Amino acid sequence: MADVQVAATSYLGYAFKDQHNLVLLFGAVCFSVAFASPVPLFVGAAGELLWLAIGPHLPAFRGWVDGRLEAQYLARAELAIDGALAKIGPAEALELAVDEILEQPPGSAGL
Repeated sequence: MADVQVAATSYLGYAFKDQHNLVLLFGAVCFSVAFASPVPLFVGAAGELLWLAIGPHLPAFRGWVDGRLEAQYLARAELAIDGALAKIGPAEALELAVDEILEQPPGSAGL
């Protein structure tokens, strides 16, 4: 079976591009414009810097990002498998599966 190379995860990028973060940033800009004061913008910028300094290092945030990435990867893999199986007939798919099982060394149990 081929080894899959997965790109390194940029938790900082995910922390910045998270929709909750962007909504709060946009809200700070809107409050700043609505009140004609830079104070909400400065508070929002300070909160953003604090989040970007702390958020990507939190285990809960990293686990959440990893879970989302894993779900996306599995969904893409299932689509690829379904597409490949749709191109070949059921008999060929069964033959390929049997061949793969028979090629495994004894005692590997498919692991």
